[in-house]
Amino acid sequence: MNPLSTLRHRFYVPYPRLPTGELVELPGRGSTYVTDTPGPSPDAPAVVLLHGLACTGLLNWFPAIEPLSRRFRVVTMDQRWHGQGIRSDRFSLTDCADDVVALADVLGL
Repeated sequence: MNPLSTLRHRFYVPYPRLPTGELVELPGRGSTYVTDTPGPSPDAPAVVLLHGLACTGLLNWFPAIEPLSRRFRVVTMDQRWHGQGIRSDRFSLTDCADDVVALADVLGL
């Protein structure tokens, strides 16, 4: 018997569905890839999950999105110079923070 097959029968390994996203234009800043997973109700509070260095929103957070969406609206984005994030002449954390604020404005958060 295949040892991997034996392990699969002994341990539950969840395979979360990846949320779909889209490029969202942030006025005056550029466009970035965003996922916006609804919560349990239209008035559920929103959380914006920010990824780490050399990562993307989905790569960093995909296992947490579904469990969090049971209580919250869950938003991820690709930061500047990461994944499908904004391409600019320079990188600064101040610009990244301003991008998050611009996204919150666009999404009405």
